[in-house]
Amino acid sequence: MKTITRKAYAKLNLGLDVIGRRPDGYHELRMIMQTIDLYDELRFEEIKDERGTVRLYVEDERTQAAVPLATIPANEENLVHRAATAILSRFHPDGAVAITLTKRIPIAAGLGGGSSDAACVFHGLNSLFDLNMPIDIMMQMGVAIGADIPFCLLSGTALATGIGEKLISLPPPPPCHLVIVRPAIAVSTREVFAMLDIGAITRHPNVDEIATAIQQGDLLAITNEMGNVLETVTIHEHPIIGTIKEELVEWGAKIAMMSGSGPSVFAIFTDKKQATLAYKEMKKHYEAYQAAWVDVSW
Repeated sequence: MKTITRKAYAKLNLGLDVIGRRPDGYHELRMIMQTIDLYDELRFEEIKDERGTVRLYVEDERTQAAVPLATIPANEENLVHRAATAILSRFHPDGAVAITLTKRIPIAAGLGGGSSDAACVFHGLNSLFDLNMPIDIMMQMGVAIGADIPFCLLSGTALATGIGEKLISLPPPPPCHLVIVRPAIAVSTREVFAMLDIGAITRHPNVDEIATAIQQGDLLAITNEMGNVLETVTIHEHPIIGTIKEELVEWGAKIAMMSGSGPSVFAIFTDKKQATLAYKEMKKHYEAYQAAWVDVSW
């Protein structure tokens, strides 16, 4: 039996702005999205005697988890299962697939773990069954499952507009050291967007300037322009996020910002020693990780 193992990389939002609300209920976004080297792992095994079947198994390698693994469904509610089912239903390969998902990315954290896992399924099954799916077809199918999936399929660094599905690739940002902290609170993305008052936002991140700074390789200019308008909702509801941001800056971060709708906060350090000290301190109290930018080539 053929077996393939792939990594599903987490993402951060270096800038997240909400432009308006669309007639279909979705919000119009303008973001800089970035892949980082924190990842889940998926193993795909072809099953010859059960055509069209998807078996999903979930394992946990997180040593400190704010959200328990039991909250992840291993059925059709999981984005991995939905992506695999959509692929098998459309392309009808001869076999079936068993997928083992090993979790390392924090769950429900604003880091795109579920979307990245689903994107990994497209790449994994494309190879496993020799489907020859072009990236545009994968993105077309992916956005129907989750808005972040097209970026996770593309990976690297990108300017994202629309609901996040319109992407322009950018060069990777300058090297730095990242510390990611996830407090033990639950945040609903749907509720955050529902509570967002676009008219009350006083500072919008300059997403175009962030993109320019990335192209120029200017890390200080990137950090000066970064921002996430969803903080206006999530920090108001969960002040601990603001406290974590302040703590990380006190430890020497150039900037600390919430990713996505939260609750994860990431901090950018130029000094590795400061980043390591901050990570060790944060890990005493929260689910914490160290990471770096990564430019993934599938």
